[in-house]
Amino acid sequence: KLNLLRKQPNIFSALGVGKYEIRHSNFLAWLLKPEESHGLGDLFLTRFLRDVFLDDRCKEVSLIDLPNFDLRKTIVYREWNNIDLLVEIGDIVIVIENKFLTNEHGNQLFRYQKTVNEAFPKTKKVFVYLTPYGDEASEKETDINYSYERILEILGDLLKLYNDALSSGRGIYIKERRHGV
Repeated sequence: KLNLLRKQPNIFSALGVGKYEIRHSNFLAWLLKPEESHGLGDLFLTRFLRDVFLDDRCKEVSLIDLPNFDLRKTIVYREWNNIDLLVEIGDIVIVIENKFLTNEHGNQLFRYQKTVNEAFPKTKKVFVYLTPYGDEASEKETDINYSYERILEILGDLLKLYNDALSSGRGIYIKERRHGV
């Protein structure tokens, strides 16, 4: 089955951008924005937040808080102070360090925590370390390990549930991305 999936045409592979971390971060930023053109609204963001808020390392925010957020006002920053993704939802900041085919280096996670703590002193913070298989972050006490495998599961579930509601172009784009990771 995996060989068949790999042989399917894929726009990301054809363009030669399937292995670039920045492209994956751009795609993830697009998915995390409820008002974007993907047609999923806040469904992907909600599923992602559920996972993150359930993790024991998420000390400042609880899953119980999720219904109180106005997800339509989500702001996603790309490459803010070298941080791959910074998601701002009201008084919460979610920092996502994306490592696709590389490893963390130069005490990155610690430096990013310091930067975010200084820039957002009164904001609740959540730190996520995203890798293909949920590798363990160097900041084990604070950074939540998250995987592209889980992102693909979420996208697969959403496509099954809402495929009819998505225009064919949106659904194809999301399906292509699922097979391009």
